[in-house]
Order: sequence, then C-alpha cells, then structure tokens
Amino acid sequence: MLKKTAEILAERVKNLELNNIIHIKTGDRFNSLKELAPYGKFAAIFTAKSFTAFGKDFSERAKLLGFKPLNFILPEDAKLNFSNVFDMIGVPEDIRAIVYFDSDLYGVALYIATLFNVPCAYVMRKPLIGGFFRSRIVFSYEKFSDLFSADCERYLILDDAFIDKTLSDSVYENYVGLFTESLSVADMIACSALYEDNSPRYLRAFSYAKDSIDAVISSPCKKTEDFSDMLFLALSTLSLADFSLGGKILSESAKTSFMRLAGANCDTATLYAFYIRALSLYALACLSSDPLLVPDYLSRADALKELTGKDDGLFLDGFIKQTQAIKTVGTDKTVSAVKDYISLLNDNLINFRDAYINYGGKCVDFTPFNSALKYCGDLPDAFNFMSLVRETGISERIE
Repeated sequence: MLKKTAEILAERVKNLELNNIIHIKTGDRFNSLKELAPYGKFAAIFTAKSFTAFGKDFSERAKLLGFKPLNFILPEDAKLNFSNVFDMIGVPEDIRAIVYFDSDLYGVALYIATLFNVPCAYVMRKPLIGGFFRSRIVFSYEKFSDLFSADCERYLILDDAFIDKTLSDSVYENYVGLFTESLSVADMIACSALYEDNSPRYLRAFSYAKDSIDAVISSPCKKTEDFSDMLFLALSTLSLADFSLGGKILSESAKTSFMRLAGANCDTATLYAFYIRALSLYALACLSSDPLLVPDYLSRADALKELTGKDDGLFLDGFIKQTQAIKTVGTDKTVSAVKDYISLLNDNLINFRDAYINYGGKCVDFTPFNSALKYCGDLPDAFNFMSLVRETGISERIE
C-alpha cells in the first residue's frame, strides 16, 4: 500500500510542477541517501528517544556502508528556535545533506538545510508527514514566532522495512492534522479569490486538496492500515497544495499565524481547540458579510505590539494593505468563494469531534490562546480568512 501511496504522491508533485524541488523515494533508505549525499557526509538529527530506539543502529549501519554521518541529538520537545539551531551552526561546510527521522523536527532540519544550501531528507519512521512540505516555517523567539522561507531541495524517503506501522499515534495525529490543515484550504480559496487566481496550477491544487478531504470524511475513522495510508496521503496532499501556492504577498494560513502567536505551547490538543473555534468564526462570517462591528485597528495594533514586541506601525501598515486588497475585490465575492467549502467542514464537525474523543484526544483551557486566535488574521505578512472575519467585526467580541 505504501508504494501505491508514494506513486500517487509523486504524480501529484509532478502535476503541481514541483518535481524540481521535491522528490519521493521508495525502497532501501541507504540507496536513496547515496543519491543525495554521494560522498557519504550527512548530518543526522534525532531526539534522545529516537536515537536510542533506532538512531544508533542506523548510524552504525551507515558507517559500515561507507557513509560519514554526523549525529545531532535534540530535546524531545524540540522546536525551531535559537537554542536548538545554535548547536548545529557548526555543521561542516562539506556536509552533503541534512537528514531527519522525527516528523516534529522538520523546522530545524529545513532551516539548517536552507542555511547550508544542501538537500533535506526526511527518512520517515512513522506515517506522519509533519511540516515536510511547508514553504515557510515558524521560527520561535522568546516571546514571538516569526516565519522563515525554506527553499531547500527535499527528499521524502519511504522505506517500507524501516517504517513503524504502529497505527494508534499516527492515525490520531494525522486525523487531527487533516482537519486543522483543511482550514488552510479555506484560506487558499479566499486568497485565490482576492488575487483572482484561476490558473491551472491553482485549480489542480484545490482539486487535490478537496478530493483528499472528501475521501477521508466519507470514510469511518478506524485504526486500519488502509485508513492510515489514506490519511497520510490526504494530509500530505493538503500540505503539498498549500506549498505549491505559497509565497503570495499577504498570504499565510490562519493556522500558521495562530502558531506564531501561540508560541511553543501549541500542541495537538491546542490545534484541535483552535480548529473548533476558528471554524465557527468562518461559518459565522459566511452567514453575512455585513459588518457587526467596526474593527478597532488601533487597539489591535497595540495588542500585537504587546504580543510580539514589534512596532505598532508595522501592523497599522499591514491593515492598510489588507483592507485595500479586500476592497478591490469585495468582501462578498471573497466570502462567497469559501461558503460551500466551510459548509462541508461544518457538516462533518460532529464526526471529527467524536473521532477525536475516541482516540483519547485531550481538551485544553483555550483562554491563554484567545489573543492568538483573535489576531491570527492581522499579521502584516499574512492574509487568510480570519482577516475577513475581522472585517465583519465578529472577532472583535473575542476577549
């Protein structure tokens, strides 16, 4: 099943014209590594747990095959921040690739690979795509998270003999990930309407994304290998579609902007709570685009200054750019483009909640994250549907 999944994903990479930067490889992991690190020198990133579980054996076997791996072991909860990147700045200049195995370590791996202008390889251990396809990644500071553009070449290495097929964790994480990522498709539609983009590439990306969501929500959520493979393909396709349309001025998903403002404590349970609340706001905005309240831009700029430590003028300038873009196309037209898709997600909300609970998903106190939700459409380098929610006045009521 994995080989078929890889073939479909590779075909979608080609159709979205990304095969010059993204490569899907199956078969023996070491043969794939020879292709991108011909002289055998690569930096391998592990957590302490993964190094003990399989990393040490992986490195020893690599050495026997003539590779020269340089191992870096990061904390279990490693995020892309200065403390975790600093130790890796000393990577030798003749290193040929950055290799990682834990889906959570994509940020550090993509950052270092971009910095050293070498390929980044994700040797998948569990069927979790993580942020492998992200074009821009969240870089955490002490108080705020910013974006970093990762433009390195990427290899997804799927070795059936190496992948741990324990399904419980991967199905749960991918299921939550699929729905939270599905909001990014709404942002994609809104951005496309804003820029009046009906290019073949956009239409293909959106078609892939919607078909992936339809396939999952029309199937019962269960712990089987077939469903796990379908989830992995669907989430990978959503991320790939988002990647293919990345880089537009002002465009950044509400989810990514929320993660930037929420900081390091943004785990799976927090993203689930974000999805439930954000979807309700999206749905309310689709009911009527007539403003309930006039957004208080000065207050919002002050709040963002407090949250990020950046000058409030930066956010006021961002509001001007966003509102000008929205007025050019019209709020009605942009909201109308998203309406049917939001209705589809809303219709399946109960099934998502039930599956989340059945998989042991936890509830969190969302109060500390209310500000991140309220302002995730307000960042100056972002435009998403929460920007439109702001213009309807709905998010003014979030305390």
